[in-house]
Amino acid sequence: MFTEILGNAALRCAENNSGNESDYVKDGLIYCGLCDTPKQVRIKVFGKTMTVFCDCHCQHKEYTHQQNILHEQEKSLAVSNLRNSAIPNRTMHSWTFDNDNGSTPKLISTAKRYVNGWEEMRAKNIGLCLFGNVGTGKTYAAACIANALIDRGIRVVMTDFSRVINAMQSFDTKDKNGYIDDICSCDLLILDDLGAERQSEYALQICEQVIDERAKNKKPLILTTNIPLETIKNPPDMKYARMYSRILEMTVPVQSSGTDKRRRTHEDNMKWAKEYFSGP
Repeated sequence: MFTEILGNAALRCAENNSGNESDYVKDGLIYCGLCDTPKQVRIKVFGKTMTVFCDCHCQHKEYTHQQNILHEQEKSLAVSNLRNSAIPNRTMHSWTFDNDNGSTPKLISTAKRYVNGWEEMRAKNIGLCLFGNVGTGKTYAAACIANALIDRGIRVVMTDFSRVINAMQSFDTKDKNGYIDDICSCDLLILDDLGAERQSEYALQICEQVIDERAKNKKPLILTTNIPLETIKNPPDMKYARMYSRILEMTVPVQSSGTDKRRRTHEDNMKWAKEYFSGP
């Protein structure tokens, strides 16, 4: 039985083993005329000597090359699927360190250092709280971190509380807990634009639940927010005190300063439009 299986395998190998004009015979075995290594080998099976085909060096090299291409394609597909599930906003898929325009060098440098130290950040449960005015690059920097880690195969979820709250309203109790468990079980959770969600007791409850669950899992969290750090440290309304305290425990505050990129882009566009329409 084993001999038959081996013989069939050898036959299939022979069918796939294409020859070339420079191949030659040496010691009764076929050798490759390109790399001078054998394309056949003698083996003993249950005392019987058999001559079977094998890969020469150049065939093995080509096989390895094709396998590497296949592996890279599979890896690229896996990363693409991971990114699609991690970042719902497809525009952010191109928000990377390589595409940065250099307008916030300090913030991007901090983001790069976080990625470079990711293993230690994860082990020590260290996150970031990127705070600052609107349009100063907080979300872009967070997306750069997300995309860089996703490229490594790290499971990241980047969302915002408004999206989380809207999703929760469509679930029953069991599904709500499962949804929170899912987003909180990832390696890194990024919550964008804290404070933009509608202010209600229900919204606050969801925000606290997500942050508390993340803390219980002892996994890092990155937040972006327009809320001033002083307000987070000293909330005027005590109903936010517990949540803000959790945030300060779990993250390192990093200020994002600079001009409003959105306003600057809008002003540049309007200037161009005025010049365009005032032309002949």
